[in-house]
Amino acid sequence: MSEPVTVDIPGLMWAAGCHVRVVRGTCMEPLIPDGSMIIIDPSRKPADGDVVVARIGNDPVLRILRRDPAIAEVILLAADQAQHDPIIIAPEDMQLEGTVSGVMTPASRFN
Repeated sequence: MSEPVTVDIPGLMWAAGCHVRVVRGTCMEPLIPDGSMIIIDPSRKPADGDVVVARIGNDPVLRILRRDPAIAEVILLAADQAQHDPIIIAPEDMQLEGTVSGVMTPASRFN
């Protein structure tokens, strides 16, 4: 995933404090294709099933957040493709960058 970039975003998709990243990789395809721009809202608390950007060490990862209320001490970060193993991690071992609030696929940016 890229470092944050600056782009013009429709106001309905944007809230104060949001930022944009360009997705690099295919683990979230077909939901979010490689090259898509994602809008990340750091103020929105993610719910189970939301797409999030989490930092594990220095690496940002884009995944679907899964929580099991019976096992509060771990979070599962799932890819959209079965061949990518889920990341099972304790909340204190990651930093949540934010919840994805919008996606602009490469095709939609040019239509």
